[in-house]
Amino acid sequence: MIVAAQLGWVLPLSRALVWVAVQATVMCAILAFSWSGVITLKLMATYLGFQVLALFSCFLTAREATARLELARTNRELEATRELLANASRLAERERISRDLHDTLGHHLTALSLNLERRSHLSSGTTLTQVQRAQAVTKLLLTMSVVRERAARRDSIGLIEALTTLVETVPQPRVHLDIPDDFAICDPLCAQRCCDACRRS
Repeated sequence: MIVAAQLGWVLPLSRALVWVAVQATVMCAILAFSWSGVITLKLMATYLGFQVLALFSCFLTAREATARLELARTNRELEATRELLANASRLAERERISRDLHDTLGHHLTALSLNLERRSHLSSGTTLTQVQRAQAVTKLLLTMSVVRERAARRDSIGLIEALTTLVETVPQPRVHLDIPDDFAICDPLCAQRCCDACRRS
């Protein structure tokens, strides 16, 4: 019965049943030398029933364990994909808002700069100094707006979090991620390909 139970973990069901049948036949032949045929058949019927019961119970347990592992793997993949999608959506929304603000602010600052430039040609004395100071601040704000727009485009979509979610519950082999903190991928398709490659390996 112990052998039959172990077969449920290591062999497909059809081969395990053949093994149990051969094992029962050999045992029946051995017992036939010691006892009468009727007693041997009764014993073998009982032993065979228990062996098949042990085989099926362990086979079903093994199948359930495999299904749980597959479900956990699929769940990790879904979590990683959800993480990538959420980060890509946040990045797209930030980029849209940043573009809108940049466009609006840029137009107004450019118009202000042109008006101050025109005013500087018409002014003199302390008024000219104040206009030039205002024009310098306007140019500084325009420069900061462009720098901020570039920084917003470099923002990462959270690939590190997605990969961490994907590998944190892998039972075997244990996976260790060694990714620099400043690692960033801004393209969602490229990040998805990285996660797909991680899933396959």
